[in-house]
Order: sequence, then structure tokens, then C-alpha cells
Amino acid sequence: MKKRFITIICILALILASATTVFAGGLEITKITPKEGSKNSQPVNAAIKVTFNDTMFGVDAKVNEGKFKITNPEGKAQAFTLVTTEKYPNQLWLVLDGALETKTEYKITIEAGVESVNGNKTTSDMVSTFATRNTATDSIISTGMMMVMIAVMIIMTSRATKKAQEEAQVLTVAQAEKLNPYKIAKQKKISLEEAEKYIAKEKEKARKAEARILEERAKKEAILAEERAKIEAEVDAEERRNGWFKVGSRRGHVARGVAIPYSIKKQLAAKRKAAAELAKKRAKNKKKK
Repeated sequence: MKKRFITIICILALILASATTVFAGGLEITKITPKEGSKNSQPVNAAIKVTFNDTMFGVDAKVNEGKFKITNPEGKAQAFTLVTTEKYPNQLWLVLDGALETKTEYKITIEAGVESVNGNKTTSDMVSTFATRNTATDSIISTGMMMVMIAVMIIMTSRATKKAQEEAQVLTVAQAEKLNPYKIAKQKKISLEEAEKYIAKEKEKARKAEARILEERAKKEAILAEERAKIEAEVDAEERRNGWFKVGSRRGHVARGVAIPYSIKKQLAAKRKAAAELAKKRAKNKKKK
């Protein structure tokens, strides 16, 4: 029995040793950013992020010095700094020291032998390419979008001003009722019949405008009442949680043996005032939306 146990221990040790040996040579690149063929990389403050299947954080930069290269189409090497971060322990960052050229393809070359903090190494070379975006086009698009926004704002402002002017010119119903057809005919140099038609149109316009104003006012009051009711309900709920309940009169409090302190009364009054102000504010914001 003892011999069998020793044999099992030896077998397990051999399995673990072989697994370690296999893993020691199996450092692999699992991802590279920008990805192969990317054409939208920013040329300023660029960084190439290489992700491995083992921890790179803490590895001495000199160990992997010369294993990475970034070149432009003419083969000129681009200066960069190798960086590791505790937040992304499996990544090596190639942070460019300067800005890249716009709308230009760059090649990343990673030689075999890149080593992790645990001593594992890559066994093959890797090449990837990416291209920087055309920032001139970006500027044109941004300028175009800004011009469109300005144009929209001008149109909206113009419409709002025109509407305000039209509303200012509309007579009230009372004013329309006082229009004199003889006076209108004389002022506008039209016939009496045409003046009467004009007055009829003005009365109709005044009636519609007044109806619209009343409708908008009713909507505002409904929204305000709804918001006030919600806030009043919230205040009432808070009062109930604090043990204070509404009653029909002051006598009701005395009859129940409950006397609300002045400080509490003052606090509740302040809450109700704040609730009314908040209701107005919410109603105003809801109308804007």
C-alpha cells in the first residue's frame, strides 16, 4: 500500500513537471490593438496594446528590449516606450513618443522571444499593420456639423421670433368686437363690404388665438396640479413616517392628545412651500420637453 502511494506521488510530480515545461514555452499574443488592418487610429497620443496569455506587469523592460518595432511605409522606425500597468497585467503598451503621420499605414513587428514575468516566451514572430485616420477630413466634418447646428439654431430662432410677432399682431376678442367697418374702409381704402369681411376674419383669428391661449393655460395648470399632487403625496407620506397625521381642525389634535411642536409646524410649512416651488419647476421643465 505504501509503495502504491509513493508511485502515485511520483506520477503526479512527473505530470506537473511536464505541464510546467509545456507552459514555459507557450507565451502567446492573444490580441493586439489597433487590430490588424484598422484604418481609424488617432495619430496623436497613440499607443499599441499587445495582450498576452501570461502576466507582463513587473517584467524588466530590458528583457524585451529590441523585440518590438513600429515602422512607417519607408521603413523608418518610430520611437516608443514599453509600458506595463497593474490594471492590465497581461498587456504591454508601446506608447509612441511623438505624433504619427495622418492617413499613413504603419507596421508592427514583434520578434520571437518576448518574455513574461514568469519566464515564458513567445516562439514565433508576428507582424500587424494599422493606418492612422485622416484628421483633415475630421476637421471638415466637425466644421460642417457646427455650421449645420448654427443654421438650425438660426432657423429656430427666426421661427420663434416670427411666431411671437404674429401673436403680438393678433387682436383680442374684445378689441376685434370694437372694430368699426366704416373706419377700416376709410383707413384701408376698401369698400364697406370688404371691411366687414376683414373684421369677421379678425374676429375669427382673435377667437382662435384666445382659445389656444386658454388651452395652453389649462395644460399648464393641469401639469402644475399633477406635480403638486405628487409632491404633496410625498410630503404626506414623510409626515406619516414621522408619526404626524392630518386632522380636520386644531380641536382634533387636542382631542387626540397630540400637540405638534412649533418647530415641526415650521418645518412642515417650509416643506410645503418647497414642494409648491418644485412643482412649478417640474411643470416648467415638462413643458420644455
